[in-house]
This record gives sequence, C-alpha cells and structure tokens, in this order.
Amino acid sequence: MARLTIFTKKEQEKFDSPPKFNKTDQGAAFLITGQIKDLIERMNKEVKKIGFMIQLGYFNASGKFFKPDQYQGQDINYIKKMLSLTSADITIERYTTKSRLAHQKTILKLLEWSDFNSNEKLNLTNEVARHVKQQLHPKQLMHSAINYLIINKITLPSYHFMNDIITDSYNNYEYKLLNALELKLTNEHTTILDSFISKKDAPDDTPSFGLLKKLIHSLKPMAIEESVEQFESVKKYYILFKPLINELNLSQQGHCCENIFSSNNFQVALFMQPTRINS
Repeated sequence: MARLTIFTKKEQEKFDSPPKFNKTDQGAAFLITGQIKDLIERMNKEVKKIGFMIQLGYFNASGKFFKPDQYQGQDINYIKKMLSLTSADITIERYTTKSRLAHQKTILKLLEWSDFNSNEKLNLTNEVARHVKQQLHPKQLMHSAINYLIINKITLPSYHFMNDIITDSYNNYEYKLLNALELKLTNEHTTILDSFISKKDAPDDTPSFGLLKKLIHSLKPMAIEESVEQFESVKKYYILFKPLINELNLSQQGHCCENIFSSNNFQVALFMQPTRINS
C-alpha cells in the first residue's frame, strides 16, 4: 500500500502550524498565574521570557511545540507589551535551542504532560492497531489517535509522523488478513473469486463483480424477479464464504467494505496482487 494521505494539504499545514489567536484568545493563552510569574522573573534574558510564554501559550492550545521561525509576530508583540519589555534589540532569533528545549521540559512538568518518546510511540502504535481492526476510516482514526494523545497528556508529534504510524498499522493488518486468506482459501473459493473479476473460463451462471454490487430498486415485476435471483446468488456465495469471513473476524464498521464497493473490477484485481503490500 502506498503511504496514506489522510489530511488534505491545507489540513496538514494547519495541524503543523501554531494556533492563530485573536485578542480574546491571546488573553486566555498567555495568562500569567503566580507560578508562571515566578518562573519568568527568574529568567535573566528578555528573549527567554518571550520564548517561554510563546511556547506555553501555543502548547496550551495545541498540545504541540513549535520552532521560533513559526512564532506569530502579533503574539510576540502581545507578550512584549504584557511583560512591559521595551528593549529595541529583542529578536526571537536570539532564543537559543538550548533555552527552547529546557523550557519545553519545564512546560511539560508544569502542565503534567509527557514527551512523545519511544515508549509513547509504542503505546500509540498499539492504540492505532486496535482501531485498525475495527476498520475505521483513516481520517476517523487520525482524530482518534489525536484524542488519545490529548486525553493521556502526551505531546503531539508532526502530521507526517502520525500519518506513517497509521499507514504502517493498516499495512500490517492487511498483511495479516492476506496471510489468513492464503491459509484458508480453497481451490473452490479461488475459482469463484477469479470468476467475479474475469469471465474467462467462468461458469455461465456466475455473476460478475459489478452485478453483485448493483442494487435493484425498481418495483416492476421483472425487476423484482431479477432482484430475487440476485439475492439467491448472493446468498449462495455468502453461505460458501461465511466460514472464511468468520475466520477473518472483520468489524461490522467495514471501511474495507467501503473500498470494495467503490472499486471497479480492475482495482479489485490489482488489490489481489501480492506485491501491493510492499509498494
């Protein structure tokens, strides 16, 4: 499977960018409590005070940290005014990496959050894998993963990092399903499935994959008769494949089924290619 693109480009940029505050938001995000005031007063440089407050405000609003080149000018000016900082030579470029990382640790401790380390990555991967088995839509799964991190007070990584975790989980689950199919498929199963895609050498009474997907809504007598015949065909194949379906233990939510019903014969045939897992 190719790498998933769960968010649109615009959604990706928004996810990886600092929140945009209006004046009301700024007042709430950059609120100085007694504990924060004590921390700021102990800082020996004005740029450190600005950098700390920017990081704290952004983290409170998003659960993420950002680099100085992403800081919004209007937020920097707001904090300068709020802290009564008047030095003309204050530039955020002087906010060093050492100070920035040290402040991040302080903020995590202050808010009782955890950094996204290797252990948290493993926990998130396991959580995503659990939801993949339910066959949630990728975008639903992304939002579920974000909620998991926020509820458990874990720093959010970048969009691409989360996108890769979800893609890998789908690939691993798909690989397990294909292995299970390979072990359980009989020659009869294979022949019938092949006939759905290609009519070559198929029995005359075998419906095509496209016809199986087609729903008949007409109430005309001939249409009703055709619908009954279609139902009998589906019923026959359902009984044949039911043990195999049960073995796969698929969720009723059926994101995989959505993919099948929106596919054409060529796409389904492509799905069966063994190299697709590594593509």
